[in-house]
Amino acid sequence: MSTTTLNVDSETQEPVGESRGSRNGGRSVLRFVGKYGTIIVLLGMCIGFSAGNPSAFVTWRNISNILTEASLTAVVAGGLTFPLLVGEFDMSVGFSASLSCVLVAGLMSQQHLPIGAAILLVILLGAVVGVVNGLIVTKVGVNALVGTLGTGTVLVGIDYAYSGGLPVSVPSGSQFGQIFDGSVWGIPNPIVIMVVILGILWLVLNRTALGQATQATGGNVVAARLSGIRVDRVKVIAFTIAGI
Repeated sequence: MSTTTLNVDSETQEPVGESRGSRNGGRSVLRFVGKYGTIIVLLGMCIGFSAGNPSAFVTWRNISNILTEASLTAVVAGGLTFPLLVGEFDMSVGFSASLSCVLVAGLMSQQHLPIGAAILLVILLGAVVGVVNGLIVTKVGVNALVGTLGTGTVLVGIDYAYSGGLPVSVPSGSQFGQIFDGSVWGIPNPIVIMVVILGILWLVLNRTALGQATQATGGNVVAARLSGIRVDRVKVIAFTIAGI
């Protein structure tokens, strides 16, 4: 009687193990697609366009143009990664980037500041905006979406007040224009700047104590706080990086 029972149990356990294995395999596939799905789709699009028109798409001129156009968006997205990793969101990054572009052009063309001073002032302004966002979220307790959207609205007002609603441009042939029109070993400067900034952000995130604290805060705020991580300070720094 006992032998028969053991045989039945072993037979009933085999399909259960198989179903568990299939479920685990399905979850692994979903995790892989969720993590790399965008890259897979992008590669598929590139392969499709290359096959459709290889003489126009797969050229260094076209690739460099695409990367140059995407460089600003990539830098902004890299900074936005830090608030996302701590479980928050910064809705003001687009407004801050727009204001920074207007200010750096206006400071050089209207206030006649040297390029280094103009860029430094704009970076400091971005850091101040990030600190304000971080304090609003951590100290005041306002939801990040609401707080940063309000900050962005203020930045739009400052943008219009400074520019008067008119385009602000840098004179042709200026040093600022030469930076973005130049190249290093045939690679356009915007692409070089993008790679350098993203590389620095990657090093900070994966090779520093701040990066580990950022990931720990986003993984479990309570556990991070109990382990001695100053969660509020980490969040403020994350918003500051996004602002810069």
